[in-house]
Amino acid sequence: MLAVMRTGHYSPMVASWSSDKGKTWSPPADMGLGPGVDPYLLRLTDGRLAVAYGQLVQRSGAKKEHWRQEDQRRRCQLAINADGTGKGWAATTVADYAPRMAYPTIFQVEPNVILYQSGECLELWRVELKPKSL
Repeated sequence: MLAVMRTGHYSPMVASWSSDKGKTWSPPADMGLGPGVDPYLLRLTDGRLAVAYGQLVQRSGAKKEHWRQEDQRRRCQLAINADGTGKGWAATTVADYAPRMAYPTIFQVEPNVILYQSGECLELWRVELKPKSL
């Protein structure tokens, strides 16, 4: 089993593995994707793993606690793990920084195609993946 977790807006996302049906877990390990929020993990039909997540831009100047919601900029990210182990990810930007929510849900709608939905505004993208390398 694999669990993907956020640890804060500006902290790296981490992963933990269990080989005993969730009774015990490995220590959390940095996924190498940088900071992220609300990860959504999906196993694709070809065995690859996909994780969708949001990222909040770091602003200089004003303290984070003084930011207004409408001034925050987020982007929507998608990372793929080619071997299905959850170790070693390649990330891509689905939608760049904009005043949006970035809490995603993803669905595989056909081989190599993911439907990526994000936030309260119901933004929706069709993401075509390269076929899995043999």
